[in-house]
Amino acid sequence: MGMSIFRMYDIRGKVGKELTPEMFVEFGLAIGTFLKGTGLVAVGMDSRTSGDIFAKSIVAGLMSTGCNVLSLGIVSTPIIYYVTAHFPDVTAGVMITASHNPAQYNGLKICLKRDQHFIKMVEPEKIKTLFEKKTYTRADFRTFGKEKQTDAIKEYAKYLKTHFSFNRPLNVVVDVGNGACGFAIDVLKSFNHNVIALNQEPNGLFPNHEPNPILEENLIDLANQVKQQQADIGIAFDGDGDRAGFVDNTGKIISTAETTMLFAESVLEKEKGAQIAVDVTASRAIEDYVKKIGGKMKIVRVGYPFVQEEIRKGGVPFAAEYSGHYYFTKNSGYDDGLYAALIMLSIIDASNQPISKLVEKLPKYVSSPEKRYECSDATKFEAIEQIKKIFKEKRYHINDIDGARVEFEHGWMLIRASNTEPAVALRFEADSEENLQKIKDKLLPDVDQVMQKAIT
Repeated sequence: MGMSIFRMYDIRGKVGKELTPEMFVEFGLAIGTFLKGTGLVAVGMDSRTSGDIFAKSIVAGLMSTGCNVLSLGIVSTPIIYYVTAHFPDVTAGVMITASHNPAQYNGLKICLKRDQHFIKMVEPEKIKTLFEKKTYTRADFRTFGKEKQTDAIKEYAKYLKTHFSFNRPLNVVVDVGNGACGFAIDVLKSFNHNVIALNQEPNGLFPNHEPNPILEENLIDLANQVKQQQADIGIAFDGDGDRAGFVDNTGKIISTAETTMLFAESVLEKEKGAQIAVDVTASRAIEDYVKKIGGKMKIVRVGYPFVQEEIRKGGVPFAAEYSGHYYFTKNSGYDDGLYAALIMLSIIDASNQPISKLVEKLPKYVSSPEKRYECSDATKFEAIEQIKKIFKEKRYHINDIDGARVEFEHGWMLIRASNTEPAVALRFEADSEENLQKIKDKLLPDVDQVMQKAIT
């Protein structure tokens, strides 16, 4: 087993090949040792078939160090964040999930309580060090940890009721994707919305489609149902519920850039002149629109630890990632698909126009589909450095906060290494198809030359 399962901000790998129940016992021992064998650790899992045995294994490891465990069962990742941030006795949270990855994957995320209802993600590198040394804290029979269960979904639903209210019922279609967000249907109904549920039952084999709400092929059924039911909006969640995708009342996909602009406008109506944070993959249309409506922009690295830390510093009431993660300071600054969905419903509720009309007014840039180069973890970062060197020698303007974003007057190219997969991602964006092609013609030959060598 290689150490490639320890990613930048989570642990992830193939079940049986890279991850086993025995390893999850050791993960529990390592996490418990990191926590010095004290505190109450919330443990949850998504709907994957390996989740139950992995949860039992990690709980055994945690209790063996002296940590007490609060088992939540199948919940969304945001519920783990909520419990860690808001339950007084909980000091840390562990979520067993591989997010949107296919069924044969699993993994885990780890967070700690911070002050003012914020959380902090634990870097997997810290757990990796303990996992490799195997010098674990061990409790004796007198200090062995105890396990208890609680209905965290019920408490989380109450929490959401304190944040939202609606003037009228909306017609909503929701695709849970057979993931961990089946409870969202009842939450939305509790606000008197008319909800039609798709793929609500948890099924870790994901028989209908992969639980990734930003891929168009995964939104086809949702879009069709929105049109058939004449719904106000369609909502899709990913496997662990920290992301949401949207389809407007005509069945058209609302892009993550468009969603970000709508959310930013909603926030800036209440917090004039505030700063909005987006990751380096974000559309330039967002920057243009935020500045137009009186806001300021901050560009950060891709990944929730970096976005959350920016929010934690203060002055950023809302942040977004291209991948469909949306962060609101009023929600303790973590990414939460259901909270984002309720924000979207609030925007519709407050408007006398359908969501499609609100999207129409937003600026549009043209972008290429994401091109992925399957590239080993050992070579992907070296390839990025080679590309940076080539473009710097050509005196292009480069933002290298995360990979290389090469900026031109009418658009940009971004190439960066994935933090969760052995791959490099490439995207282009411009204000017209003509300018998009010009940028691709200028940069793509150099990129392809480097990446072909890295792949082989």
